[in-house]
Amino acid sequence: MLATLSIARNTLSETLRQSVFGVVLLGAGFLIASSPAFSMFTFMDSTKLVQDMGLATILIAGLFLAVLCSITVISKEIEGRTALTVLAKPISRGSFVLGKFLGISAAIILATCILIVVLLLTFRFGVKDAGYIHLNWDAMIGVILATLVAIFIGVADNYFFGRPFMTTAIWSSAATFTLCLLFFCLRYENGEFITTIKDFGSDINWQIAIAGLLTMEAILIMTAITVAISTRGNAVAGIIACATFFSGGMLSEYFFGRFTEVSIWAKAAYTLFPNLQIYWVTESQLKFAKYYTELINPTIPFDYVAMSTLYAFLYICAILLFALVLFERREVRE
Repeated sequence: MLATLSIARNTLSETLRQSVFGVVLLGAGFLIASSPAFSMFTFMDSTKLVQDMGLATILIAGLFLAVLCSITVISKEIEGRTALTVLAKPISRGSFVLGKFLGISAAIILATCILIVVLLLTFRFGVKDAGYIHLNWDAMIGVILATLVAIFIGVADNYFFGRPFMTTAIWSSAATFTLCLLFFCLRYENGEFITTIKDFGSDINWQIAIAGLLTMEAILIMTAITVAISTRGNAVAGIIACATFFSGGMLSEYFFGRFTEVSIWAKAAYTLFPNLQIYWVTESQLKFAKYYTELINPTIPFDYVAMSTLYAFLYICAILLFALVLFERREVRE
């Protein structure tokens, strides 16, 4: 277990050190923060548009990072024979695969949590559905300051101590954006501070955070799939597999789920492809779910989240076992 954690820690450090990781994170954060500007072209439906755009940005950025990290950290390391340095030690291949997955997943969880916080702060800006709605400039300034402070810390740490700029900047971003969110949890939209603990975060739409966490679970499922493919295939195979499973997963309920009782092939396909549609949480999706035929309030039920999380955990475990089988049969030579 110590070897697995050591590999996971080194993988996390190696992943965060990549410049493209920070560029994708910065670009996704900018798209989320600027999404209210695009919502002004809608008619009294801006809030839903900003939410869908934010969750879609998190999903796409997470998928891109999953494929990129798996290819860079696993596939190229195996093809370049640098994996022999690790496997030559008394470390099992199972520890190698699990450690790589945990390290990549930790990096993706960190990036996704930062983007979820940015999305929550974006809603604090205010969505301009009409001309009489005023925007919250304090939240905008807070997001800009949090970004600049994180960049400054990364530059200073790199200049004075020689540590990687990107790694420090990403960790600093997690800290500064979290502090920014906590500040606005203590403050109402009118500028007054809360007086009782029960009012903490009362102006924050936490349902968006839950929807973002479900989106993160879908990304982790795709991460497990890309890790499994990377143990045997190259970059092209990883991209094709990710696109295939993502497309099949988003359409699994529609194309296969309806015919599981009449076709064994549909049942097999429905089992093989992950049902990613349950992680794209919208009001219409909750109404479409089997156990929720009527939804009075736009909230995500706890048992829905619990069952979705359990499904993700079991599917990831199955994929990692399959990845171990694939990697055990692969010869890694000098």
